[in-house]
Amino acid sequence: MPIKIPVVDMVEIGAGGGSLAKVDELGRIHVGPESAGSEPGPACYGSGGKDAAVTDANLVLKRLDPENFAGGSMMLDPESAIGVVKKAVGDPLGVTTTEAAQAIIEIVDENMASAARVHAVEKGVDVKERTLIAFGGGAPLHAMSVARKLGISRVVVPKDAGVGSAVGFLLAPIAFEVVRSRFTTLANLDIHAINSLFEDMEKEAISTVRLGSEEGALCVRRHAYIRYAGQGHEIKVELPHWPLQKQDRDSIQNAFMHAYESQYGRGIPGVPLEILTWSLTASTEPDEHIRSDGGISTDAKLASEERSGVRMPDRVISESCPVIERHAISLNTEVKGPAIITEHQTTLILPQGWTLRANQFGDLRSTEISGCATNESTPKTDLTPIKKQVIWDRLISIVEEQAQALIRTAFSTTVREAGDLSAGIFDLSGKMLAQAVTGTPGHVNAMATSVGYFLETLSLEKMRPGDVYLTNDPWKGTGHLFDFTVVTPAFIDENLVGLLASTVHVVDIGGRGFGPDAGQIYEEGLCIPILPLFEEGKASEAIMSIVRANVREPDQVIGDLYSLTVGNAVGCARLIEMMSGFSLADLDEIGEHIVAKSRKAVLDEIAELPHGIWENEMTVDGYGEPVILKATLEISKSGVDVDFTGTSAVSPFGINVPLSYSQAYASFGVRCVIGSTVPNNAGSLDTIRVSAPMGCILNAPRPHAVAVRHVIGQMLPDVVLGCLEQALPGRAPAEGSSSLWNPMMTGGPGLLDGADYGEATPFSVTIFHSGGAGARPWRDGLSATAFPSGVKNTPVEITESIAPVIFHRKEFRPGSGGQGRFSGGHGQIIELSHAQGAPFAIFALFDRVDYPARGRNGGQDGAPGIVRLVDGPTLSTKGKQIIPAGARLLMALPGGGGYGEPSARDPQAQAQDLQNEMI
Repeated sequence: MPIKIPVVDMVEIGAGGGSLAKVDELGRIHVGPESAGSEPGPACYGSGGKDAAVTDANLVLKRLDPENFAGGSMMLDPESAIGVVKKAVGDPLGVTTTEAAQAIIEIVDENMASAARVHAVEKGVDVKERTLIAFGGGAPLHAMSVARKLGISRVVVPKDAGVGSAVGFLLAPIAFEVVRSRFTTLANLDIHAINSLFEDMEKEAISTVRLGSEEGALCVRRHAYIRYAGQGHEIKVELPHWPLQKQDRDSIQNAFMHAYESQYGRGIPGVPLEILTWSLTASTEPDEHIRSDGGISTDAKLASEERSGVRMPDRVISESCPVIERHAISLNTEVKGPAIITEHQTTLILPQGWTLRANQFGDLRSTEISGCATNESTPKTDLTPIKKQVIWDRLISIVEEQAQALIRTAFSTTVREAGDLSAGIFDLSGKMLAQAVTGTPGHVNAMATSVGYFLETLSLEKMRPGDVYLTNDPWKGTGHLFDFTVVTPAFIDENLVGLLASTVHVVDIGGRGFGPDAGQIYEEGLCIPILPLFEEGKASEAIMSIVRANVREPDQVIGDLYSLTVGNAVGCARLIEMMSGFSLADLDEIGEHIVAKSRKAVLDEIAELPHGIWENEMTVDGYGEPVILKATLEISKSGVDVDFTGTSAVSPFGINVPLSYSQAYASFGVRCVIGSTVPNNAGSLDTIRVSAPMGCILNAPRPHAVAVRHVIGQMLPDVVLGCLEQALPGRAPAEGSSSLWNPMMTGGPGLLDGADYGEATPFSVTIFHSGGAGARPWRDGLSATAFPSGVKNTPVEITESIAPVIFHRKEFRPGSGGQGRFSGGHGQIIELSHAQGAPFAIFALFDRVDYPARGRNGGQDGAPGIVRLVDGPTLSTKGKQIIPAGARLLMALPGGGGYGEPSARDPQAQAQDLQNEMI
């Protein structure tokens, strides 16, 4: 049963004074996660550090005083800082040491801001409405710059910022939160029962707070966590402070709708609201009397000294800057940036456009007064290499926000739990400039092709703000009807500047269901050509009605269509903010930079590889007869070509693969070895060309059935990696279980081939689970991990909460990974049944049963998969089958192949295997 408990929400971002900087093969600066640590520390500490750290960069920019660092307790070495910054960044980029140092700081600030943006979307909050509190030794150096990037205009640097977190715990008011899980829909809310629940919660909370504070006024706040029925994430809504009354239902609904629309742009009509959790917090009033007044004077004259050669944030030249001791700031003093505020524990950088005042406790409160005039407000023609990198990084951050918004608002467990989705930004010619890390290679790489089909069908000149377009055509989308691809144009004023696209796998699309039994696409469900889903912000009632009338789970599917538009809308908003901040009228220059840089980086790497032609062949189970997958891979100066001539012909069943999906996974297999550090976009993808003869199973023409195209398509990286291992020995892993074991299970009248379903709850659910990955040439394969798709296993608790299914076993399958110097990843054993004892249907789409994953270089094969009833016969690996009432289904997922001779395995690793009972 789903529950919610209060936790302290903390996210650590890997950036600090010791974070190290380097330049990669694309000429991009990376800061962290590697760190100099406390020993030896940054080079400027003089303790043996040899690499450029963030503290070194701040010292080069003269934001730190080398003779008065940490209150004069240690001396810093400017010459060492200059040397390492020049070597690590200045020389590789051909810029001055000062420019290199400022670039390091710019990138680390961007990294911190990007992490905060993505986390805010994950939590469903608007970071712009928050106040940034800077504590710790290094935070005040960067706080204003990070705040400006986030659109935050208020920053507080508390007294004793270096130990602010510890002081905060001492000064925080006493509070206690009580959380109770009691599911209800808003429409069926039992007012009396909830008021009674809150009475008990209030008694518990107050009695606990009184243990620490016997007297004084208390503040009591009550909240409900509300979501649309079928979603997996809630929005926290504050409730009235009085006992609920019947008429409060409307105010609660309005409060939720306002919060949802503020966060995501639009609500979802016709979907009921459900409440899972209720919370009540009792707290004492903050007792400011326990704080020292900080010795703040009300009339002291502000004294400062000038430091020359300081490079402040957002400035392109070094200049003199006032340096002020923190204790010299009086209560009535206003400090305007640029300024440097020093104290024993930290240094505060106050950029131009910010003002700062102290309160009576010695806290410094800073506010941006310049109307967000940022370093990004330079003319478009002044896109320096560093700014190009910041924009590129920002684009990657934007699509990650887009993906997280999609997950947070999604209805299908395939999206919100497994992560079966993609998100990307495209220029107006259809070139993908950035993709979200969250998502699957099949979706992303196929979507990169799909947007081109949208542009062939639609006119850019006719697009308007608020328009959204969609399709689930397998040959113009991502390979089968269950995937919807949605494209949203982004506008600055009335000017079209870019396209945001995303894809999700919905729970149902009508037709026969998620199985391979169909012979043609027409049997597999509803197919929507490229059409408007929204026109100038108004939903297409025709499409919504058609979808509702054709799918088994209309609320979930319609909800996912809305979530696709929400994700794209978040991406559009962030893109427009970024472009406006950098004064970009279009994406032409940055797009050309990204594509050209990425293409060149991959081609440069390819130029260093052996050129030639290699072949590999792999046999998989297929449906009715085995399928041969044959690849010829050529490495040449122009890139990598993969040709699948010799592969089996199309199947009479729905295991066929449209070419775009074959290209997606074959190119991903190449990129796992070649150009793996280059961001995925049109430039890096252009270097890999994939072909397959029309009419083979990897280039199935319409109208062949393609519902479970992933069963074959996800095998292609293994085929390609087999070629690459010949060309580049020791670089490619052994074969793995590869394709997901993600059956659709369903039950209800008319779905069970005549079996009586009785009064059991109708349902339809798809579960995602994975076998073992192949061993790598340097490490064991990952167990129960989806490679190459990258989706997550569906949590047992989630499936049991939305469908009448009970899991009796879900555990690793010992010994299923092939032995070798490095062992293959192990599969898992899953045993489940209908929770109400009824029969149910399973749409089997399993592989690696007849032909398990092969080991490499002497490694043993992985164990084959098994699917059967616990006390009954073996089942077919493909197609719809009925699980009898009371029976249990057992799935033993296959393991990955081993790498290298088993006799060469490290004895310690063998002992660990025995201890973990994995062999």
